Amino acid sequence: MAANIMLALISLILTVSPYISRLTFVNQQFHLHSVGNIKGGFEIFILVVGGIGFVLALYNMFLGKKSGSPYMVIGALVLVIGFFYNEEAIPMPLRNTLFGGELFFAFVVSFALAVAGLVAEWLMQEPR
Repeated sequence: MAANIMLALISLILTVSPYISRLTFVNQQFHLHSVGNIKGGFEIFILVVGGIGFVLALYNMFLGKKSGSPYMVIGALVLVIGFFYNEEAIPMPLRNTLFGGELFFAFVVSFALAVAGLVAEWLMQEPR
């Protein structure tokens, strides 16, 4: 149950990651720049796979089982596509932006989702 809640929260954070540094109130409060470097098809892709991960975690909670392998795949897909979206370079944090910008934040969250899926799949016991 705890693994599914953790995976659902990370998937939800991945879903909102394209909009994380566009929060006008927070940017004005902390004098940060608004960056919109995730656009178009990659933005839709992140919304779809994050939503699928969230719904899958809720479904697994309802069934009372754990399954971390889809989250490893989702995290790896976002990592690879983000790498090529950033012109074949690892996204680096941007200065004076919230969480280093959307692309960096999505990259970090997708890595965390892949690692959490790995932990949930092989290191946690099956619920009874």
